[in-house]
This record gives sequence, C-alpha cells and structure tokens, in this order.
Amino acid sequence: MKLPHRVILFTWKCLKNVVPTRERLAQHNHSIEQHCSVCQVDEESLFHLLLTCIHAKAVWRLLNINIDQVIMNYHNIQDWIISWFINVSNSNSEELDILMKTLMVACWIIWKEKCECVFEDKTLNPLSTVARIKFQLISFSSIPRQNIDSQASVVHRNCFSNMPVDVNSFTIYVDASFGYDTNDCGTGMVLVSTAGEITGLKGSYAYRIRDSEEWECAAILEAVRWFKALGHTKINIIDDAQNVVNSITSDNLFVRWEYRKTVRDIKLLLNSFSFWSFNHIMRVNNG
Repeated sequence: MKLPHRVILFTWKCLKNVVPTRERLAQHNHSIEQHCSVCQVDEESLFHLLLTCIHAKAVWRLLNINIDQVIMNYHNIQDWIISWFINVSNSNSEELDILMKTLMVACWIIWKEKCECVFEDKTLNPLSTVARIKFQLISFSSIPRQNIDSQASVVHRNCFSNMPVDVNSFTIYVDASFGYDTNDCGTGMVLVSTAGEITGLKGSYAYRIRDSEEWECAAILEAVRWFKALGHTKINIIDDAQNVVNSITSDNLFVRWEYRKTVRDIKLLLNSFSFWSFNHIMRVNNG
C-alpha cells in the first residue's frame, strides 16, 4: 500500500491487537476505567472504538461504508482487516485501491481523534473527521481529487488550485525552519511586487518550540502583521505548510489544538484587508 508508514503501522497494530485501548490497558491495570472515552456507553475495545461507537458509525456512514453489514459479518477487527486483502492481488481496480486506502486511513484517523479527545479535550464531530480523512487521502497518495467525492474539494480547494491574484497586490513568501535536535526555529519572509521585484525581507528566531507546525502558524501571523504595518490592503501569501494553509482557508482546523488560537488570530487579522489569498506550494518550490 502506498501510504505513510504510520498508517500502515497502525493497521499492523490492529491485526496484532496491540492498540492500547482502555479494555486492553485494563488487563494490566484493573483500576483503569474501561468505558469508551468517546461515547461513554460500552467498553472501549478496538472493535467498539473503530466500528460500533456512535462516532465511528457516523463517520463510516458519511464515507458510504455499510457499517451495519460489517458489524453483522465480522466479530473482531482482525478478520475485517484481513478481508480487505483477500483476492486483492487479482484486481487492478482503481476503485478497490481507493477503498482500501480509505479504510486504512479512516481507522487511523478515528484512533487519532479518540486520543485527541482524551488528551487534548477535543470535541469530536463526524463531519470534521470525514473532512480530515479525505484531506489525508489527498495528501498521502496520488488519488485524483475527483475520485474522492465532491465533499473533499470543498475543504481542499484552496490548497490544490491557484487562488485568484489581484494585479495590485503584493505576495509574501513565508517559510519556517525547525531544528529537530534543538527545537530552535527561524522564519523567513520575502515581500515581492507583482512585477517580481523584492521589496522587503524579514526574519525572526525563537527557541524551545514544540514542533514545526507551531512555528509555521507563528510565521504566517508575523507575515500578516508585518504586511498590515506596511499599509498594504491586498495580500497573497505563499507557504508550504499544508495543514496550516488548510486551516486558514477552510472552516475546519487541521492544526493541533494548541495552535488553533493563532490560526483564529490570523483569520481575524485578514478581515482588515480588502483582498487576500493563500497558496500552498511544495517545500521544494518554496526556496
């Protein structure tokens, strides 16, 4: 499967039944509460978490998966996953490939959001979960957007197509560097006129940052503030942080909960411009 290792690894953990659900953890620590941390109804087994939980069922139905039939036919996650791969070598169907990737990514996202619900106090919404699944499918693979139903294009249109550019606007190229060994960060901003002339440069430095996503959010906020201070009213921003750009240009927030206030501050500040747009480009093209 042409998917990131972390998605494949999660599928392997499901097959080996080593995902740390509450039911499994309680086998080693009897004081652990076993009820599902999402719905608070049944015990949190892997089968419940991924299939029979109210939230999971809603997600699968929005993805057009007949979850009731799945629950009827299979009594554990392992048998269900194995069924995905039966006779798959005899088929070159693109639809089958998309289905398998959707199943793997959806299970992984459902698990991730359960963890965010527990450790980050996140409120779960099936529509947001499905939007996140489709976003990851587009990010992870070569699946054409038109093959992931039309809902996906609503969420991701700003990252995968060129935004309109006003002829009187300026463009800021923004990037943040992150040292994984030191957690030190730097930002770089280049202000370019529509004629291609560099009219301004700005940079900053910080240390002890959580991760690169935090500093990407901070870099864009700094760029917008700088642009406003220069007195311009029309702005195009180019950045290579896809999650951050998606969070700014859509109604869904894909960044970690700690950085969502920064994204909201960016959106609020953008209201003061008469025109603005964001474009995501690949890192290799953002030199």
